[in-house]
Amino acid sequence: MNVFDFDKTILRGDCTALFTKYCWRHYPNVRRHILRALLKAVPMKMGKISLQEWKEGLYGFFALVPDMDKAVENFWAEHVSRVYPWYLAVRRKDDVVISASPEFLVAYACERIGVSHVIGSPVDMRTGRFSGPNCNKGEKVKRYREVFGEREIEKFYSDSHSDDPLAAIAKEAFLIRKGRVLPWK
Repeated sequence: MNVFDFDKTILRGDCTALFTKYCWRHYPNVRRHILRALLKAVPMKMGKISLQEWKEGLYGFFALVPDMDKAVENFWAEHVSRVYPWYLAVRRKDDVVISASPEFLVAYACERIGVSHVIGSPVDMRTGRFSGPNCNKGEKVKRYREVFGEREIEKFYSDSHSDDPLAAIAKEAFLIRKGRVLPWK
């Protein structure tokens, strides 16, 4: 089985940032909330609040979107074309996507491109609240093991060394840079 990160790996860009921009354009009532949350990035960078706390604060704007299902559907209608061609050429039915982005957001895109195994951060699409840990770094390995046990990862692909824990348990790992597949270093 092959395992992939999503943002900047399969997708050109970060789906959470793109979705936030989409909502900014289409739902003006979310702007004040997003601006307040962006100001809290400074304390997060200084270590005064965790990344997960900051994300949950940002995701609070989800509650201000009148129909999140429709917003997600319309967002992906515009953005699914951002999936890199290299991925479409290698995808398999048993691919697994593991992302730190909200699982509901990644799952919708993956369904459209034929990926059925998606693990992401457990975020409520209506409130923006997490129901478990942010799915990043070592948490990705933990979540993979919870679903697939000791099943071997043949190939792993990511844009970031924050995914070193997953790369370490794969037979082969590849780094993605602007849609180019490179050896993991």
